Amino acid sequence: MYNEFHIRIEYELTKKGVDLNDSFETIYKWAQKWN
Repeated sequence: MYNEFHIRIEYELTKKGVDLNDSFETIYKWAQKWN
């Protein structure tokens, strides 16, 4: 069940990740700054 869920998440990230990539990088850098 975990594998199916993980694959589903991977698919969603792949499908939507293109648009969110820049925002994610910005958020990641912000998180690293305050970590």
